[in-house]
Amino acid sequence: MNQVDVDEDLLFYYLNLTLIDNKLINRPDYRAILLNAININPSRYCALFNSSSKGGITFQLLDNKFLRDTYCENCK
Repeated sequence: MNQVDVDEDLLFYYLNLTLIDNKLINRPDYRAILLNAININPSRYCALFNSSSKGGITFQLLDNKFLRDTYCENCK
């Protein structure tokens, strides 16, 4: 998932499955995966944190400090 040439849909599918796992999110290599997603498609990454009614996973993920900091650094 942290390879530059990873398939975009596969990467975002992986994020959809893993963003709710706090143990996985807090691993150092997970930041590289998030940055890869941001570089590939920043709008799609930011939209992950929309409410589920707006096509995202949930804004409640931003309760996690690591995800919130990454979101604030990269999304408007």
